[in-house]
Amino acid sequence: MSTRKNFDFSSLCPAFLSLANKSSLAIFAFAVFLPLQSVLLSETDAQLDSENEVIEGPDEEGPEAAAEDSKLAEEAAGTDTALDEEVVSSNAAAEDTQMANEAAATDGALDAEGAGLDSTTNDAQLDDGISSGVSSVADPSDALVAVRGDAELGLGVVVEYDGKVVVMTSLSSLVGNRRIVVNTAGGTVVPTGQIIAAQDRDLALIAVTGSGDSIPVTEVSIDPEISDGEDLTILSPRGQVEVSVSQVSGNRINFKALDGRVYSGSPAVDGDTVVGVYSPARNVSLGTGSRSNEDLWPVGIVPPSAGISWEGIDLRTVASERERLDEIRNLIEQLAVFLGVGSRDTQVTLQRLLSAQSRLKDGLQRSGQDVEKDRARSSFLFSVNSTAGSIQGDLQEAEESYYSYFIPEVRALMDFYGPVNKKLQDLARNPRGVDSFAR
Repeated sequence: MSTRKNFDFSSLCPAFLSLANKSSLAIFAFAVFLPLQSVLLSETDAQLDSENEVIEGPDEEGPEAAAEDSKLAEEAAGTDTALDEEVVSSNAAAEDTQMANEAAATDGALDAEGAGLDSTTNDAQLDDGISSGVSSVADPSDALVAVRGDAELGLGVVVEYDGKVVVMTSLSSLVGNRRIVVNTAGGTVVPTGQIIAAQDRDLALIAVTGSGDSIPVTEVSIDPEISDGEDLTILSPRGQVEVSVSQVSGNRINFKALDGRVYSGSPAVDGDTVVGVYSPARNVSLGTGSRSNEDLWPVGIVPPSAGISWEGIDLRTVASERERLDEIRNLIEQLAVFLGVGSRDTQVTLQRLLSAQSRLKDGLQRSGQDVEKDRARSSFLFSVNSTAGSIQGDLQEAEESYYSYFIPEVRALMDFYGPVNKKLQDLARNPRGVDSFAR
């Protein structure tokens, strides 16, 4: 899935606020940048709708965005696919208002991107958000919301958790996004704040910061008692999907099969009570046919429980860590195939490696002296080792400082890099062994 990257004008707002001590210049900053940001958001949202194939038709935004959004909401309200089209639909004017309010409340830091929480924060608390005090409990299907980001799309459910009104979803639905917008089934943008994630499971909570009067809130069961063979229901925009529990293991409820389409973060219910959220299977692999493949967890339902250790989440940091691990994985894959310790179903496309191979072949063919051939071999090894760079050091640093969500993946990549590193060491001890790469 492609990610459209736009310059985030809102990141300049804090500078204006600081220079003007939140006075008239701050008003000027929002007046100048928010209209520009609205245009960029509308472009990004239109692409998101196309990529995720959830919206049936393209968004139409322009100078009359607010009026058009209102008209779209009225039309969608009378359809049978309200959740598909309204929950995930864009409301650029409302998003801008939300971001402006959040920026003013946090000196320009967008709450939807973690409220500036440090990635090393452990046992985080939801200091942000509104207290519960819910007068009536809604049906889980009414509390279903879409969690739209600039890279991924998922679902969630508005619940009362530990005295706060929050959106419960999977962390998988958030990873890769630098910003998110949450919409109810009626098309209303839910004002959101800080995000925390469980350190031992695929579960995240997003604080709801605005008035909860118009936001349906449903019940959630903490430490739900689920038995093997029990039937649960996963809510989806296109209806309900029934699953049969095959095993309850620790922090995950596994089921036999999934007959229907659901999104990451979709709530699972037992009767009228939410018991967890849907979490897609997750694995790490070095390409098709590779023996370097590790399943991190199977498809399942993640339940909330007492005593969970939480960490504060900053979406920008999470996205950066995701991108860096993808780069490392691709680099290990290319090196493994090139050095002959990876899948042969994958083609080497990294130009640095292909150029090094070409120079080695040319150097060995043209050189009549052993010293010249040794120089060609040394040049080849230098190029390959330079390509590998600091993979091992980067992975060790990631294991110490990245979010808990990524640690299983980091350790899997360390295992995958082992054969590559060993091959490089063998070639360093026997430089003549590189001659095989010139054939």
